[in-house]
This record gives sequence, C-alpha cells and structure tokens, in this order.
Amino acid sequence: MEKIYFTFESANAMLPYLQDRLTLVQEIKSEMEEIMAQLEKKGVDLDLLFSAEHLPEEQQQIRQRLEDLGDQINDILEDIQDKGILVKDLQMGLVDFFAKVDGRDVFLCWKLGESEVAFWHDIDSGYSGRKSLFTREILEEVTTVH
Repeated sequence: MEKIYFTFESANAMLPYLQDRLTLVQEIKSEMEEIMAQLEKKGVDLDLLFSAEHLPEEQQQIRQRLEDLGDQINDILEDIQDKGILVKDLQMGLVDFFAKVDGRDVFLCWKLGESEVAFWHDIDSGYSGRKSLFTREILEEVTTVH
C-alpha cells in the first residue's frame, strides 16, 4: 500500500465515510457472530462447516451466507485501505492516518464515536501512546500539506 499522508483537515473530512463503513462492518460482524453462536448451540462443528465438501443443503446455505458476509467485510476494509487509511481494530472502530510531524511519519488516530481526529502517536507506539493533537505546535504541523 502506498502511503497517503493526511492533514488534520483531510483526516477529519474522511470521518463521515468511516463512521458509515465501520458501523456497517460492526453490524455485519455481529450478524456473523450470531449465526455462528446459533450453529454452536445446535452442535454444528464450525471447522467442519467450512472445510467439508459435502454438506446438507441448509448448512451449505449458511456457509455461503457467512462467506458472503466475510466478503462484504473484506471489500469494505479494502476500500478503506485504498484511501490510505489503516484499520487497526474492528471492535473499537480504530483507524490511523499517516501524517508528518517535524518531518517524521506519525499516525493521526481516531476511533468510532469520537467527534473528530484529536490524537496522534508515533508509528511504533500504537493506541496506548496516543497524545493530544491540540497543542499549538503539533496542530500547526498536521494542518500543513507536506
């Protein structure tokens, strides 16, 4: 994936799209989990469901539904990634955007439910290393196109 660098403004401009797509992914994931929980209650071996060549018609349809849902998630994630955005955690709806601060690569960090991109972190520090964007020098840096 080619790095696409974001400014504070360009990252925030992506949020309506990301809110929609990540919410949809979470809904699809929930549907998949519900289907698999129902199958487990019925005593269906999930490993066998996905590996067997010959299954009863009902199980074939369920496997196809799960595969279709998985394909939908993959397509959405691929579309997000093609825009230069890295999805870090589906459950949290956590994403990173490449940016530059003091000439070095960093991530602008946002998660579903936050009203704007308000944090950044070094490439190697991750979510636990998030720092506020709202210090004068950092915000000035990430509002400049590099």
